[in-house]
Amino acid sequence: CEDACEEPMVELLVMDYWCNWGKAWVTVDVEDKSQAEVSKELEDLTISCEAYNLFYKEVVEEAAGYNAGGGSAADTSGAYAALDAAFGSYIKTWVNNQGQPTDIDG
Repeated sequence: CEDACEEPMVELLVMDYWCNWGKAWVTVDVEDKSQAEVSKELEDLTISCEAYNLFYKEVVEEAAGYNAGGGSAADTSGAYAALDAAFGSYIKTWVNNQGQPTDIDG
């Protein structure tokens, strides 16, 4: 997993039916093709327009400003951190062999 989106150097051994062989060092493009799955559904959340305008609108609009122009920009003001603080954030997890969600630290 740590090699995803990297180009590590690997040794490639090629052997045919008659045991002729050759080896070489090559770089490989590692691509993660695993499918994401929801391990726990979250409850729906509703807020009033008044609460949105009072507490969240400024934070959302500042973060949205980084996506203006069709691309993303580096967040130097902490707008994304403020957005995460307001609405929460995702934690990368997977399901272990006992069916329990776990993070990188287990």
